[in-house]
Amino acid sequence: MPESPTTPELLATDFEARYAEFDRVVRRRRSVRRFQKKPVAEGDVRDLVDAALLAPSSSNLQPFEFVWVRSPDAKRALVDACLAQSAARTAAELVVCVARWDAWDDTRREYLAYLEAQPRIPKPVMIYYRNLARSYYAQGPLSVAGRARAAVASVVGAFRAVPRFPMSEADMRVWAVKSASLACENFMLAACAKGLDTCAMEGMDPVRVGRICGLSGDRWDIPMVLAVGYRADEALWGQQWRRERARLVREI
Repeated sequence: MPESPTTPELLATDFEARYAEFDRVVRRRRSVRRFQKKPVAEGDVRDLVDAALLAPSSSNLQPFEFVWVRSPDAKRALVDACLAQSAARTAAELVVCVARWDAWDDTRREYLAYLEAQPRIPKPVMIYYRNLARSYYAQGPLSVAGRARAAVASVVGAFRAVPRFPMSEADMRVWAVKSASLACENFMLAACAKGLDTCAMEGMDPVRVGRICGLSGDRWDIPMVLAVGYRADEALWGQQWRRERARLVREI
């Protein structure tokens, strides 16, 4: 009888092969500063965005959005807002990552409706999304609710571990940027897997980028603009360099 494809030996081999391919993708990813004059297929860009949307986010509230800037006029304006750096000028496509903490409660309600339609969702999960998440993230006018939580946490935290974040609008900004950055990493690794290259550009004018993307209010931020294309000659500054593991990793 032929061996089952689900035997532990074959599964282990399969995962080793998967990791080897993943390792090649991670090591290939570089910040490419110059791209070829070669278009990127529309379907490929959509795949990259879909991969980004699968990234984890705190409480699955997905506080981000991606703006694919396609019109020639908007793209020229975006290049200028990115300080006309070579990665922006030569990219085949430009995608803006927006961290948003203005719609977390809408997402919570939408996700709650989804959970309520599913069978066998644990009761603590439902309690969290019906009540606790709302009280955890809501800051209230002038962050009054957040300040009250911070005061309680400072007292109770002297005796046991308690949540201490987010307690202000500034904390909410950090919270959203963290999740958005995870989504950007998915985007960039997906690009590598397709043989594409990226540059995550933080050097830009976020106010101008926000205007180009049609953003209003002040409860958003631009963690990075993603340049996408095929790397050109002299696209890299040199060999990849990282500090030694011992300088960056501790075991306690």
